[in-house]
Parts: sequence; C-alpha cells; structure tokens
Amino acid sequence: MSETSSNSTDTVLGRLIVEHGLATSEDVEQYQRLLREPPNADESHSRSLADLLVKHQIVTKRQVDRLMPQIEEHKPRQQIPGYKIKKLLGSGAMARVYLAKQLSLDRYVAIKVLPRKHTKNEKFVERFYAEGKAAAALNHPNIVGALDVGRSNDTHYFVMEYVEGKNLHELVADIGPLSPMDAAEYIRQSARGLAHAHEEGLVHRDIKPGNL
Repeated sequence: MSETSSNSTDTVLGRLIVEHGLATSEDVEQYQRLLREPPNADESHSRSLADLLVKHQIVTKRQVDRLMPQIEEHKPRQQIPGYKIKKLLGSGAMARVYLAKQLSLDRYVAIKVLPRKHTKNEKFVERFYAEGKAAAALNHPNIVGALDVGRSNDTHYFVMEYVEGKNLHELVADIGPLSPMDAAEYIRQSARGLAHAHEEGLVHRDIKPGNL
C-alpha cells in the first residue's frame, strides 16, 4: 500500500471510529500524531492507525474489521485522468470530496465524487450533474467556483476550486462562540453569495455552518 493510500485509509478510519462512538476524537488524534513519529526499533515501518488503536486497546480488531467495508466505500476508485487525488476532505450522504492536484496547471482543487451506491440510480446521477452545471453558471467571490464535471469509467466527478482553511462549523468548534461583529460579517458574506445564486434562479437548500 502506498503512503498516500495508507494516509487516506487512516483518515477515513479515524473519522468512522469517532462517528461510531468507539473512541474520542482526542484518542484518535493522539495516535495519528504517533504515526507521524519515527517507529521504534521493535515496530513495523508500515504502521497504520488501526494497528496502533488495536495494540493500545482503544478498539478491537473485530470493530476495525466491521468498519472496513465503509472504509473501502470512501476510497476513490481510481485516479481521475488529469488529477492526482491526495486525501479525503469530507463526505456526506450524496458525495465525497477529495483534495487533488490538477496536473496541467499544477494547482490544488477539490473533487466531489458520487458514491458507488448512487451510480446505478439515474436520478442521483442526473442531480449530481445538474449541481455541477448550476455551479458553473455562478461567478462570485463568496461562492466556490466550479471548474469541471465529468465521468471516468464508473466514477462521476465534479471539480471545484479548493479553498484552504476551516469551515464555519470547525472554526466555532475550535475557538468557541463568535463575537457579534464576526458573526455578522460571516452572515453578510453568505448572504451576498446566496443573493447572487438567487439572481441566477438557484436555491441552495442546505445552508449550514459546515457548508460555509
């Protein structure tokens, strides 16, 4: 397994373990930090997050095995031509988003990929492409830009501008409640982007801190 693939698997496993209540985010982060340290003489150089969590009795091997089908589902099925996928950024019911390098322009982008379970459903596929085409019609500093949409074998993908940093949900989780002035500024920026979308006849339908 390549280092990139291993890192992607560890990232997904850590998130699933926390989501299933098998360990705390602090536990997972502690052992993810250990993975970045040089291994001891009696440890394998191919350590994984699963190995460390099982070794230190944070989770059991059986629990990890039960999560493996979900981990496989989260992995990108292949490298999309023209892009090199780096890691998983996030996922939801309708799609998973990966950080990737656009090789032709040597820049980072975000690629939204339709999950396997939806690829046989024509309505989900049509909705996925409709989202990409709708986003391409928007051009506003408070809206992430759409760059490409397409299909590679059984992978349906939507390429977007990559905006580095935390979303609003993560920001508040890290620093606590915002000041009235900061909150008002974030609301103002969001409203400007939504107003532009509405002018183009589009309704977002899922405005929340995690999407800002």
